[in-house]
Amino acid sequence: MNDIIIHNIKTNITIDKIAKELFISKSALDKKIRRDKQMNTSTYVRQLRIEYAIRLIEAGETNVQQLTEACGFNSLS
Repeated sequence: MNDIIIHNIKTNITIDKIAKELFISKSALDKKIRRDKQMNTSTYVRQLRIEYAIRLIEAGETNVQQLTEACGFNSLS
């Protein structure tokens, strides 16, 4: 699941798209994420985006605009 999210991190990844790529229903995916991660799907995707941004910063990326785009965030804030 994480690989699918990271592979699509620059796009507007949705629970529908993740579920479709995993060949499960979106309700089954949501239940799995809530059970395993104790958070809803959008919070989990946002957390992965932030972790990805941290890895980019640690690798030397310092331009906030480029970080925003690379991690799929819609705004600089």
